[in-house]
Amino acid sequence: MKSATELILIQQMVRGNHQAFEELLNNYSSHLYNFINKLVKNSDEAADIFQETLLRVWKYRKKFSLEKDFSNWLLGIAHNCCRNYYRPKIFQLFSFSSLLSEDDCEDLSFTLQIVADGQAKNPEKELLEKEHQETIASLIKQLPLPYRTVIVLRYREEKSYEEIAEITGYPLGTVKTYLFRAHKILQKKLKQNHGIPGI
Repeated sequence: MKSATELILIQQMVRGNHQAFEELLNNYSSHLYNFINKLVKNSDEAADIFQETLLRVWKYRKKFSLEKDFSNWLLGIAHNCCRNYYRPKIFQLFSFSSLLSEDDCEDLSFTLQIVADGQAKNPEKELLEKEHQETIASLIKQLPLPYRTVIVLRYREEKSYEEIAEITGYPLGTVKTYLFRAHKILQKKLKQNHGIPGI
């Protein structure tokens, strides 16, 4: 929900007011950079893509519809910049012959939500939970970019399937498929490489 002040700034930005653009960036730049940083391999790449995203936001400002969610629009541009950055590397997505059970996916979803929330169950488990969060975060970084994107949008940004489809431009069914496959890859890596059962 846009505030009246933000709406005015957006309208001014669309008309070419650079000061309004800078004020909006002050509100969104940290969130935008953190989103990009979750999708890329290192901070140098994140910085490059962040700058490219800002350039594109300004370049395509007149295409923004005031009926749309401004944050989702920004994330959509950032996603496209990430995808273009890695385009030569992502022509072929992984496919697998066997699928996880529904229960496995639900368990993994719960685990990912804990990681997103940064919650530990109790003080005694805090260190273990922190290590587990770092493991999950590292494995997410290894996913193919489309899978990484939907995972970050779903669990870090807490976007609905419909919002993810809007941000990425993927069909709704593709969003669900990518999430399912990402769950499966993470499940497999956790069990094989880290000996974490039943996640």
